[in-house]
Amino acid sequence: MIETHYGGFAEVQILQYRNGTRIAKKVLTRPEMSRRFKREVDYLRKFNHPNIVRLLDANLEDSPPWYVMPAAKYTFGQVLDSIKNVEGILFGILDGLQEIHSKGVSHRDLKPNNILLFENPDGTLYSVISDFGLVVNRNASDTTQLTSVGAIGGTEGYAAPECYGNFGEATQSSDIYSFGAMLYRVYVNKMWFPYSELTCDGPLGYVIQRCTYRNQNERFNDIIELRAALYEALEKRRDDNYQLSLLTALDSIKANDFSNLQSILTVLKDLTENEGFKDDFFAVAGIEFWSSLQQISLPHFNMALENFVKYMISSGLAFSYCDVLGDKAKQIFSIASEDHQAKIAVGVLALGINHNRFYVEKIFLDMASKNISDTLASKIKSAANLYRVDLYDIRRACESNSVPLTSIHRMLVV
Repeated sequence: MIETHYGGFAEVQILQYRNGTRIAKKVLTRPEMSRRFKREVDYLRKFNHPNIVRLLDANLEDSPPWYVMPAAKYTFGQVLDSIKNVEGILFGILDGLQEIHSKGVSHRDLKPNNILLFENPDGTLYSVISDFGLVVNRNASDTTQLTSVGAIGGTEGYAAPECYGNFGEATQSSDIYSFGAMLYRVYVNKMWFPYSELTCDGPLGYVIQRCTYRNQNERFNDIIELRAALYEALEKRRDDNYQLSLLTALDSIKANDFSNLQSILTVLKDLTENEGFKDDFFAVAGIEFWSSLQQISLPHFNMALENFVKYMISSGLAFSYCDVLGDKAKQIFSIASEDHQAKIAVGVLALGINHNRFYVEKIFLDMASKNISDTLASKIKSAANLYRVDLYDIRRACESNSVPLTSIHRMLVV
């Protein structure tokens, strides 16, 4: 025996075989509760679901009676504040609870310590509902016989209001209340009054409140409805957190504060995926940011610059903003390598031509002057081909700015 855990009317012995396999043996310690213990085993025999504890063996005729189940790695209650895959755990609980309810059964004691966590082959954890000592089927004949009138049941803090003084009337809706209390514990983690309605700020507030209404009729109708609402709330919460991280990063960039550089680098990937973020990002990213980024992480600099060039080549930008972008490009050009300069120059040419901004076109003409090296001119030609920018537009830029073609590097005149 490795360890022993004591409950209300039984103890759980953790045993390990010589081959390393661990099992949990639950042994009745209060003979007067033998009928309840037998009922627990009877219900466990009815379930075959990955999120409900498995019955491996049982002997109800032994003295004392016992049954065996797999030994968990943890209980949910033991790792509430450190677990990473909490959403997977929560949805696993809902899957198990839906199976329990489909049999017409109420668990009546749903709480973190009655959720066992087992390890998948990849190291992730999955949840299993255990401890069916208080389970009840409202249509079964022994319900009132095992639960006296006026009884208080469940676990304070997780038990629904109807469980106080009227435990025999607990229903599947009471399990929904208990799940809502667990959500509150996971995401809010503040002290709360037992049997009370709970809520919090943000998208999860609605779900928690709907689970924990004192009036059972106002709670979610079933697990299907609850699952859909929880999924939607978590998606909205992720989106809100994501937007907050973007705004935080933008504020840091605007203030030239790179003390939390990792968070800035993390959001840079969104330049590729989020068009709205590009507008905000390129509006606030000054030369200090570009210079720091180039020194700290060249791969991130390359990625950001690639997006900046594509952003300039796109159409539909405000005319006055084009001039601002042209100035930014000029500054970045001054600190960049020739490979990067070539791309910037092509982006500036497209920006000026596509938006008919003479000022921006003039910036390009300076970048492509006859004084640049043959190497840079060659790279500009290659970049133009890469981004499908027509170098014939150089002639248009020269005409618009009354600049002779002879002032442009010969390799770029087509």
